Amino acid sequence: MGIVQCPNGHFYNNDVFDQCPNCNADSMTFGNSDAPTVPVSYGASGMDFSSDVSSDFLSDVPSSLPTDAMFSEMAAEKKGADDSGQTIAFYNKEEYKIGPVAGWLVCISGPDKGKDYRILAGRNLIGRSSTNKYQVNLSDMNISRTEAVASIAYDDRHNEFIFGAGSYGNLLPFVDGEPCMNQLPISAYSRIEIGETTMLFVPFCGAQFTWKSDSEKDKNGSQSG
Repeated sequence: MGIVQCPNGHFYNNDVFDQCPNCNADSMTFGNSDAPTVPVSYGASGMDFSSDVSSDFLSDVPSSLPTDAMFSEMAAEKKGADDSGQTIAFYNKEEYKIGPVAGWLVCISGPDKGKDYRILAGRNLIGRSSTNKYQVNLSDMNISRTEAVASIAYDDRHNEFIFGAGSYGNLLPFVDGEPCMNQLPISAYSRIEIGETTMLFVPFCGAQFTWKSDSEKDKNGSQSG
């Protein structure tokens, strides 16, 4: 019906209240609910409201709230379902090709003493970087991080190794005690000095073996067979 007036002159909405809320505040009910309204006051203790709540409602209420341990267990179960816990490296084989080893640089003096560096076919940059920016990555603080200080190249066409000085900075490399301003060929056990670092060059490819000649032997052998 809407807004009506009780015998005591109070106006109320009888679609919401069965009786005047002002006259019957202690025993009023809402709508068609059969459950009595229970007044709640601050400071009440030891009160049991379970008898006034429907059993259907209580059946949906958990007996205890989740704890941190339960959340941890749930997270572990989820991880076990879709994560093996192992880090798997992913790379494109076509984009990540490593050339065959052609020789080594072995550090005999300086911060990296005892370390060896693979020299691959093609050009190998020598420098200092916090990443794997250079094929020969040194720790010598005299070497700038800006650009490569030198390089070693293996020319498989002519089967020779060439050492070249970098174009940046004023750190001058020495090969067998002589300053290197541009490029010069190096041979077995050439002594290379850069800053406080001294390295020996140890070739793998040379007169006794080259990857190119070995591949040709394999090719000819397979054709004759």
